[in-house]
Amino acid sequence: MALLVLSFLWALKIFLKKEIRYLFRASMIFIFVLLAFIFFQKSEIGNWNYYQIKNHLFPEKEIQHKYRVEKGSLIHENYIRYVFQEPRPKLILSFDKKGKYLNLKDISHLNKILKELGLPPVTSGVSELASITGSRFDINHYRWDNYPEGILIIERTQCKSKKTYQTYHCLASLTIRQKY
Repeated sequence: MALLVLSFLWALKIFLKKEIRYLFRASMIFIFVLLAFIFFQKSEIGNWNYYQIKNHLFPEKEIQHKYRVEKGSLIHENYIRYVFQEPRPKLILSFDKKGKYLNLKDISHLNKILKELGLPPVTSGVSELASITGSRFDINHYRWDNYPEGILIIERTQCKSKKTYQTYHCLASLTIRQKY
C-alpha cells in the first residue's frame, strides 16, 4: 500500500511539473505497483506470514527423520509414541503476550512430520500446556484434545545444529493416546 501511494505521488509530481519525458516511466511503475497490489489482495499469498513466504521462496531441504515407535497401554487407553533421533524436526515457536511461555502457532513443520508418519494433520496451533495448567511438569509439552486419532501430545527440546552451531527448538517425541 505504501509503494502504491509513493508511486502515485511521484507520478503526480511529474505530471504537475510537466516533465513529459519521465511521465511514461512513472505511470508504468504506478500501474505495475497497482496490479501487484490487486493481485496480493485477491490471492492467498497476501495473508502469508514471514515464515510461509520464506519457506515458499527458499524451501528447506527435505530430511528423512529417524525415529523409533513405542506402543503400549495405560489404564483405559493405548498409546503410540514416536521418539525422534538426531537431527530432530524443527519447530517454529513464538512467545505469548507475557513473554513467559512458548506457543506453537506455525503448524506447518509439525504437519510435515505428521504427514511423514502417515498421520492426519493438526488444524490449529496451541499454547504451551504449562500456560494452561500452571504446572512446571507441563513445560515443553503441547496437547491437542480434538485430534482425530485420539489425544496428541508433543514434547519439545533444544537442539543444536552440528553444521551451523545454531540452537533451535525441535520435536523430541510425539504421543497419541487412543481411548478404547
